[in-house]
Amino acid sequence: MAVIAGKPAGIVDGSDRSLMQRLLFPYTKDGTPRSPIVFFVIVLAIILPLLAGYRWYMEATAFTVGLDYFEPEFQIYWMSWFYGQLTLFTVIGSVGLPWMWLTRPTREEVMAMPARNELGVYMLIFTGLAMLSILVPLFLGIWTEADAAWHQVTVRDTDFTPTHIQLFYGVIPALAVGIVFGLLWLHTRMPNYIGRVSVPLFMVGVALC
Repeated sequence: MAVIAGKPAGIVDGSDRSLMQRLLFPYTKDGTPRSPIVFFVIVLAIILPLLAGYRWYMEATAFTVGLDYFEPEFQIYWMSWFYGQLTLFTVIGSVGLPWMWLTRPTREEVMAMPARNELGVYMLIFTGLAMLSILVPLFLGIWTEADAAWHQVTVRDTDFTPTHIQLFYGVIPALAVGIVFGLLWLHTRMPNYIGRVSVPLFMVGVALC
């Protein structure tokens, strides 16, 4: 007769969870939620090269085809970025926000969230905030200083310049979209926020947007 040994009490091997769940909400062997550092390392490995390439594009083309908004080259090499970014953010917002709202769980389901899952979400949030506390000053410092240097060199202050298109129509709107998604997610899926409006969180969101 075959004997099937049961899993020791308190041990969590994650076999019943998807890869994404294990990355976002990792557990220790005894089932305690821990910081999803691996997930954010992967995110950084994807985002940093993309932003570095984005910044390199400005270095390579700002003074060759980005000095005059009225030149045809500016329309090709810079306004195409502008329209593409606006389109991307519009599509993400118009699709993602309704989806997040329509797929929200009921209040009863949210309030019944196990304590371990709730703690895992807070571990995810605080790890993300720790990452942003490093990335936001870094990225805004790089692009803000570039914008200030641009105006000092070219002595122009118009709405459409290479630095404006990347900073005010690219990096900052991307940050704002992420903040809006985060606020809606918290207020529809976390017991401490559902059914009310967190004024401090919205003040932080408005300030960053």
